[in-house]
Amino acid sequence: TFLLRRGSHVRFVSGAPGTRRNTMTEESKTKVTILTANYRIKGCIDIIAGARVTDYFIEAKGFIALTDAEVWEIGGRQVCTAPFLNISRDHIQVIVPGSH
Repeated sequence: TFLLRRGSHVRFVSGAPGTRRNTMTEESKTKVTILTANYRIKGCIDIIAGARVTDYFIEAKGFIALTDAEVWEIGGRQVCTAPFLNISRDHIQVIVPGSH
């Protein structure tokens, strides 16, 4: 058994190399609030059950994948909602677990 990581998805894989493998995704949706210079963004990230948001953020490449997203201006006006949103990692100033 080993971990197979593809993008933001991690799967536990068992079986010998070159054989058909059984995969089981051990992910859980975790609510987060993300702050950028101009926006407060709420939504969910898929992380391995029991993993820390910090670990997810460190492993992320250029973007964070967020589902059930709400984008708000810092002043309080809602800009948009989306079932899926990629957020540039370079623009994230704060990421907090939970919905704040």
